[in-house]
Amino acid sequence: MEHHSPDKNYIKMLEDYEGSVIVFGDAAFTQLSARILLDGNSVLLLITGGQNSYMKSGAYQAFINMALGIDGIETPLYQGVPAEPDVACVRDIVKMMNDVKPDTVAALGGGSVLDAAKAAYLSWQTGLDVTELFGVNVASERFPGKEFKRVSCIPTTAGTGSEVTPYANIVDREKDLKFLIADQQMVPDLALIDPWFTNSMPPALTAATALDAMTHAVESLLNSRAGHPEGEEWALESIRLIRYALPRVLENPEDLLCREMLAAAATLAGMCIRFRPTALPHLCSYSMWGKVPHGLAVALLLPHFWRYYLAGDDDAIRTQTMKLAGIFASENEQKTPEDVVRACEDFIAKVSPYKKLAEIEDFDANLVKKIAADAAKNPVKLQTAPRSVPVEEAADILNGILSKAL
Repeated sequence: MEHHSPDKNYIKMLEDYEGSVIVFGDAAFTQLSARILLDGNSVLLLITGGQNSYMKSGAYQAFINMALGIDGIETPLYQGVPAEPDVACVRDIVKMMNDVKPDTVAALGGGSVLDAAKAAYLSWQTGLDVTELFGVNVASERFPGKEFKRVSCIPTTAGTGSEVTPYANIVDREKDLKFLIADQQMVPDLALIDPWFTNSMPPALTAATALDAMTHAVESLLNSRAGHPEGEEWALESIRLIRYALPRVLENPEDLLCREMLAAAATLAGMCIRFRPTALPHLCSYSMWGKVPHGLAVALLLPHFWRYYLAGDDDAIRTQTMKLAGIFASENEQKTPEDVVRACEDFIAKVSPYKKLAEIEDFDANLVKKIAADAAKNPVKLQTAPRSVPVEEAADILNGILSKAL
């Protein structure tokens, strides 16, 4: 199934979205400049990752060019958010915020940078340590009725959708676990998406981030019990875009139209999971941090849990699965849900550096047991998955599913 790229239906979906102001295209920094002038800001803290990535993308130079055009604006820089942001990193950003007292905060980089900035800004404004924010709507419940300032996000990768979500994933190294902060007070108010900034991504990162977005969209589509009325259209469009554009970008990294499609797909998938949260693949990926890029982890986990969902007595999951029939290419017509899952699995194997979980270093029975045990401690995702997992049986059920990948 070829994608209908000429009509660019995805542009209208982004423009019509009401959750955040999304500026898509090369006018992104013009909008940020206008916002700063309108609000009368004098200190804009910019948070970034490693120098190589943000300098290479061209986004930092574009930011500096914008800042030079604003009289009286100070732009202190926090540089060095790691690929897996941790508690120490967030606390370090908060410390800088105490020093510079920003009027506004912008995050420029991949999903890790955006997550760290969102967590730090909320931590600084609430006075709560980042570890106290772990969980769902902690700040919203502790400060009912209060509106906190939110980060403006400038993604330089196309994957997490963090620029439009209420989520931040932060590693607690003392516990050797990744924790989720989920709070509507963290949804960025401004998402500035210039697909050109993703051009410098190497093939492995391009694949990992796009597969993360694809998994977001599939998980959202399968989780049909709640969500935005347009969420299903966003999910299907995101998956179509990635299926079409990712192989082409891997063959030709300078294909600007396909880079644009991947950037749009990532944001669409982020819009999806704001209303229909991720499920078991993401839950189990938390224990794989540092071992394999997040996007590859969730994509390789996806088919195994998809089959678990389908094995339950729920016609809705089978119906939702069949809405993807034909999107992923296969030799034979996709007449059953298993045909669809297998076609998706083949696509993942085609574009991923890893073809299956067993190829990942140290992915063995001991890691499987740890993943299952860690996941069993998160009753929220266990219960909100397309097919729920009884908490008392979670470790055994998850261990059984994951063991099939060995």
